[in-house]
Amino acid sequence: MNMAEQPMGLVDRVKSAGSVLLTGKLPNPLAGEPADRSRAAQVKELNDWCLNERAFWKPVFDRVRQEQKFAAGKQWHGQRFTTEGDEDYIGDMCQQMVNRKTASLYSKNPLPEAILRDRMVFTVWDGTQTTLDNCQALIAQVAPQALAAHTAEAQGQPVDQPPPQMVADMQKAQQILSDYQRGMQAKKLLERVAETGEKLIRQQWDAQEPDFLVMAKQAVTRIITSRVAYIKVMYKRDLEVVPADAANTMDFADKLATLSARLKALSSETFPDDDQRHAEIQQLQASIQQEMADGQNGAEVAGNEGIVLDWLAATSVIVDRRCTCLKEFVKAKRIAHEMIMTVEECEATYGVSLRDSGAKLYAATGDGWQTDDRSDAQNATTGEADARFARQKVCVWEIQDKGTGMTYTVCDGVKDFLKEPEDNYPKVNRFWTIIPITFNTQEIEINDPENDATIFPRSDVRLMMPMQLNVNTAGQEKRKHRAANRPAWVGVKSKFVSTAGQNDLEKLSKPRNAHDVLMLENLQPGERIPDFIQPLPKQVMDPALYDTSQDSQAMMLATGQQPSDIGAQRPDEKATGQNIAAQARAASEASNIDDLNFAFGTLAQMNWKILVQEMPSGTVQKLVGAGAVWPELNREQVARSIFFKIEAGSMGRPNQAAEIQKLQVLGPQILDMFKLLGRSPEPLLKLFLKVYDANIDLDSLLAEAQVQAPPPAPTGADNAPKPPSLSLSMNFKDLPPEEQDQAVKFFGMTPADPQSRILQKVGHGVAAAQAG
Repeated sequence: MNMAEQPMGLVDRVKSAGSVLLTGKLPNPLAGEPADRSRAAQVKELNDWCLNERAFWKPVFDRVRQEQKFAAGKQWHGQRFTTEGDEDYIGDMCQQMVNRKTASLYSKNPLPEAILRDRMVFTVWDGTQTTLDNCQALIAQVAPQALAAHTAEAQGQPVDQPPPQMVADMQKAQQILSDYQRGMQAKKLLERVAETGEKLIRQQWDAQEPDFLVMAKQAVTRIITSRVAYIKVMYKRDLEVVPADAANTMDFADKLATLSARLKALSSETFPDDDQRHAEIQQLQASIQQEMADGQNGAEVAGNEGIVLDWLAATSVIVDRRCTCLKEFVKAKRIAHEMIMTVEECEATYGVSLRDSGAKLYAATGDGWQTDDRSDAQNATTGEADARFARQKVCVWEIQDKGTGMTYTVCDGVKDFLKEPEDNYPKVNRFWTIIPITFNTQEIEINDPENDATIFPRSDVRLMMPMQLNVNTAGQEKRKHRAANRPAWVGVKSKFVSTAGQNDLEKLSKPRNAHDVLMLENLQPGERIPDFIQPLPKQVMDPALYDTSQDSQAMMLATGQQPSDIGAQRPDEKATGQNIAAQARAASEASNIDDLNFAFGTLAQMNWKILVQEMPSGTVQKLVGAGAVWPELNREQVARSIFFKIEAGSMGRPNQAAEIQKLQVLGPQILDMFKLLGRSPEPLLKLFLKVYDANIDLDSLLAEAQVQAPPPAPTGADNAPKPPSLSLSMNFKDLPPEEQDQAVKFFGMTPADPQSRILQKVGHGVAAAQAG
């Protein structure tokens, strides 16, 4: 989009909506093969690449899904879940470990911070305050003379020309001051633009649906349980529909696209009057017509232009197998975003029809979404079958090709593109619009999915699985051991086979009250009960046999935690050891927080570049405020002059204390310098508030504070105002005689007594002795 291009106006929106309401027609170019055979071959090559790469990564994706299920509680093969509580033993420490690590890594909110790049903007000024002071002093000294000369020259009086050196010095001083003013104005403008960009990005993040903070925290949990999380960055213009997995907005454009797809479906087949889509279409039409009427009547109609962030699942991105490092997709030539959509969603998003297109249908299985090679051609043409087909799933791939710089959108089984190939958009310095976030990053020259030696690092859940399985097994076997040690009896079978023996056996085995007397029928005189029935020997339970402390310790070591983190300090554990372990854990967490800061910093920088290129200044002022400053020309140059990172401490990294300590040491010195230069300390106060993370608006405080008048001078005879005093330091004897007379006459000065000089030099005791 051209930088001067505006979003679709109200008139265009009404025309577009009216056209769909009247016709409901959608193009259907996918029913046959493209006329251009090379185009068809390109589509097939892209389709086959996605299938082959997905098959290559299948062992890894299967493990990721296994780790997800394990973290969710499925930790036994063929696990039983019953309402009676007869379930396999699960001593689930895994979920608590995930929760604690998520909380420790994502304890606060990531905030974008604009930083001006360190550039040399002054071409004449040397950057020292002394040079500026000298230039200002020179101009202040020469200015009265120049003004007097100009006045005399205007009156026709002869004026002497100044010395050439003075003229050269004046010109140089004016150049330096002009360069300083120009550079400071440019810097101030960039600061205002940076402040606008900072507020705009925060506003864009706050406007995301689902909530940005919820999804960002969920991304941390996804990394811990599923190895990797992805953020896809898109820019949505007015009346544009973008394909997204997580975004759940439903604006004017989405309603219009959905209505158009459903009208097309109804026009292709005949449906009974009681079909639910008739009611849905009427509701959509009423909603769109109401929004159009509001716009025509002057009401505020919300636009949908801005950043869209899509939080992708760990198995929804297919990476080139040549990639050697997942972070930044090092050495990858292609990546593909795999989207499983219903037929209706696909048609509404891309404005096409998948009827008779050969699209493969997908179904959910235990190993993810898979196709059974059924295509839409096998669907009946009746209205009921068409309704079922609209709810079927298809697989859409959005492929980013670094070799060509293009983005291709294909659907599995369809012989043509869903949309025309286009340059990778939005255009930023970083080619990929998908940002991977992962911990424990590793580099692999040759990926080996079968042996799990790939660019996808093992998740924390995978690291905990062997120990968690041991804990579960120990608990299950201990439960069985307890059951085996329940009271049981061993009897002589021949003694209890008769009817009387069965009656005796029932009396002995059934519950009874204390002191009950059991009358046995098959016990003969002289026979003893222990001769026919005895207690079953029990297996002694060895506590060490089911001790899982080593597994718990190994699990905590694998995830960078210690027993004291869960309130389970060992009796022999000392405070020193805890401190050492805490420092090691903090170092490990700092590395993970660095990964998060890098990813969110990359996200902020991408958002900045996109917004500078795409968003009009009118929209920016509407979102941020009337005082927003946005570049109209040289946007690329402005974008290069400002970069974004994540504000220090906003991700919970413990560096705020160090920043506060620096300010406590340097703050007083900076304040003294401000006083010496006669400058306001307001910037220093704002810096203190920012470092202390105090949510205080200093500008509002200063605006509301009233200026107090200075206290009145005291009155009275004793407190009458006194004239200014003059401190004079001189030696009376050194004055000439006429000045001595003036000093005596005007100031009342008299020569000091010689003895007073002796007192000043030798003291009172020595002077008194000399006088005696």
